[in-house]
Amino acid sequence: MHHLYLSYQTSTEALSSEKSSLELWCADRGITEYRFIEENLLGERPQEKDIEALYADIQPGDTVVTPSLSRLGRSLNMAVSALRIIHSAGATLVCIAENKQYPPTKATAAWISTLEYAVKLGSDIRTERSNEAFYTSKSKGTTLGRPRGAKKNPEKLVLYGKEDMVREMLASGEPI
Repeated sequence: MHHLYLSYQTSTEALSSEKSSLELWCADRGITEYRFIEENLLGERPQEKDIEALYADIQPGDTVVTPSLSRLGRSLNMAVSALRIIHSAGATLVCIAENKQYPPTKATAAWISTLEYAVKLGSDIRTERSNEAFYTSKSKGTTLGRPRGAKKNPEKLVLYGKEDMVREMLASGEPI
């Protein structure tokens, strides 16, 4: 069975275009049996269990077709999770734009492990840099966070005394 993966964030035109390209890919290869896997990437971040549920019907020997490897998720972490799930199901991933196939082999597993390591390393580097910036600011005497006594001394707040201006802006349609 072929599973055609569609992800969308905005317009239905883009979704329609992707759907057409996937159907054309199938038609060129004489594939008549397929189903669409659609994922809406708007809103909150999907959890691991949501990603697993998306691919729940995939069986060993199936093929998942996507317009591009980058369409598997909003972030590298999401794409790697999808790759891992597809691979562990025993399915082959086909990426049309890259003209690549990723069969469920040991080489693909090694590639996915490398990507997972890169994701983890990137996360560790961001955490380390964030901590360095925090301690550097702290050592320079920079006050971090909410000003002390802001609740006790409302006149220290930026919008203190500007309540009428805020109400007028909201009434005129300004976003919060």
